[in-house]
Amino acid sequence: MSTFGAVAFGVVVLALAGCLPTAVLVGLRVVAIPLCPLAGAVLCAASAASTVVMPGTMLTWFVGWATAAAVVSVVALMFRPGLASRIGHDLGQESRPLVLVAGLALAAAVGWALRTVQVPNIGFDTRSIWLLHARWLSHGHSFTLAALRNHFNVVSHPSYPPLVSSVMALAWRVSGSGSDRVAVVTVATLNACALFVAGWGLVEVARRAVVRREGALRTERRLVALGTLLATLAVLVAGGVLGAFGTNGYADPLWSLAAVAAVISGLVLQPTTSDLGVVAIVLGVCGLSKVEGTAVAIVLVLAVSLRRLLQRDRPVGKGVTLTAMGLGVVALLGWPLLVVFEGITTDANISGLRQGSVWLRARATFDAAAPHLHVVVLAALIGLAGWLFCRDGRRRLGLGNDLWAWAVLAAATFVLGGAYIFGPGNVELWLSTSVNRTTIFVALLAWWMVALWALCGMAEALE
Repeated sequence: MSTFGAVAFGVVVLALAGCLPTAVLVGLRVVAIPLCPLAGAVLCAASAASTVVMPGTMLTWFVGWATAAAVVSVVALMFRPGLASRIGHDLGQESRPLVLVAGLALAAAVGWALRTVQVPNIGFDTRSIWLLHARWLSHGHSFTLAALRNHFNVVSHPSYPPLVSSVMALAWRVSGSGSDRVAVVTVATLNACALFVAGWGLVEVARRAVVRREGALRTERRLVALGTLLATLAVLVAGGVLGAFGTNGYADPLWSLAAVAAVISGLVLQPTTSDLGVVAIVLGVCGLSKVEGTAVAIVLVLAVSLRRLLQRDRPVGKGVTLTAMGLGVVALLGWPLLVVFEGITTDANISGLRQGSVWLRARATFDAAAPHLHVVVLAALIGLAGWLFCRDGRRRLGLGNDLWAWAVLAAATFVLGGAYIFGPGNVELWLSTSVNRTTIFVALLAWWMVALWALCGMAEALE
C-alpha cells in the first residue's frame, strides 16, 4: 500500500468512528465532514489513555470506544426525536449550490496552504516525542506503561497528551505500515481538517447574516461570497503562519487550529446546539494534543460557558451549562491526573535550576515572541476602528462581542508567556527552540479577528 493510500485508510477509519457522534452533536452540515476524523481522533486519544490504565492493545480499546460512542449516538437518536428532525433540516440547508461552492473553494485553499505535505519532512520533536510515543502505544499496555514510567525517557516528555501519537499508532496498525511518513501525513491531514473547520466559521458568519437580513437575493449572494473570500484568504494566511510545522508532524498546529475553531463557534456565532457540538469536538482535540493546548482549552470551556450563562436566549438551561462546564474541565484534566496517578515521569528535572530574574525572563520572552505577533497590533487597530465605525453592523450580523476573543487571546498569552517567565532552566535556549511554535495560536486568532471585522465592514458597505 502506498503512503497516501495508507494515510487515506487510517483517516477513513477515524472518520467512521467519529461519524455518528458528529452527526448527533453537529448535524449533517458541511463542517461535519472534517469534524468526523477529528472526533475519531478524540476517541483514539481516549483509547491511548485506556491502554495506559488497563491491559489490552490500543486498537482493541479504539474499537471499544468507537462502538460505545456509536451505541450512545443511536440511543440519542431514538429517544430524542428532535435530533433526527434537526439533522434533516441541516441536510436541506447545506445542500444549496452556494454552500457547496463555498465548501469546495475552502477545501482548495486548505490543500494549497498545506501543499508542503508532498515534500517528506519530519521534525525533531516529531521523532523524539510523537513518533516515539506512538511506537510505545503500538506494543500494548505493559510496554507503554513501562516506557512512560522509565526515567531514562524523560527527554521525550512522556507526560504529553496522547492524541497525536495515538493517531500515528492507529494509522500504522490499520494500514499495516510502520512508516514514519504515514504517521506524519496522517497528522497533516488532521491539521487540514482543523483548518477547514476554523475557516468555515467565517463562511458560517456570512450565511447566518443572510438569514437575518431582508435584502435582495443578489445582495445575499454577495455577502456569502465575501465570507467565502475572506475565509479563503484567512486559510492561505494560516498556511504561512504554520509554515513547515503544518506538515512535519508537530502537535502545535493541530491544537492551535482547533482552539481558533472553538473561539469562532463558541464566542463569535450566536449559540446553537450544533455550535456547542462543534466546540465540544474541537476542544477535545485541543486539550488532548499538547500541554499548552490543555490549558487554553480549559480557558475556552470557562469563557464559552460564561458567555452562555450571560445570554438571555441561551439554547440550554443554566444548570445544564454549569454541568457541561464542570464535565468539560474534568475531562480535560483527565490526562494530567492520569499522569500523576500512574507515576509517569515528567520533564521538569531536565531543565535545571531557573536562570535569570523575572524581569530578564519577561524581557527575553517579549523580544523572542514579538517578531511572530505583529498581527496582534494590527488586530488591535482594526478592532478599535471596527468598534468606532462598524459595531452596529457587527450587532446586526448577530456576532458576539469582540472582547470575548480578546479575553481568550490575553489569557492564552499569559499562559504561554508565563511558562517561559516563571518556568525552569535557561529561558533563552527554551525560547530559541520553541517560541515560533507556541505563538501559533495567538497569531492565528488575531488574523481571524481581522477577517471578522473585515466582513463586518463589507456587510456595512452592502447595506
